[in-house]
Amino acid sequence: MVLLIARVFELWNTNELDLTSERLSSYRIALERGCKCIWDRGLLVKGPSLCHGTSGNAYALLHASRSLSLSDTVLSEELRSKGIAMAVYAARWRQLEKEGLIVRAEASSSLLCGASGVREPTLR
Repeated sequence: MVLLIARVFELWNTNELDLTSERLSSYRIALERGCKCIWDRGLLVKGPSLCHGTSGNAYALLHASRSLSLSDTVLSEELRSKGIAMAVYAARWRQLEKEGLIVRAEASSSLLCGASGVREPTLR
């Protein structure tokens, strides 16, 4: 859901989408709540996957950060920092799995649910 709402902000930032201020405000609240939920609940025992794991959580936070960069730089920077922290955590998945701190999904070789969806964080 966060990725979808972040896309709304991207379209709004490029004037491809016309939203009332009330509608934009409700999307912003939803995006903020979604990102808070990802951060608050994202480092449980999830594996490294893109779909239900810490890599996907990092991607969603970083995408939300980018989409808010023109309209809310403070929140954007906060989400960027959290996304980077989540990505660094996700990149340590092998060590965390050995320590029993995360559990990989059953489809461990799939792109969305397995380790193949993990890549080292690229910071720009």
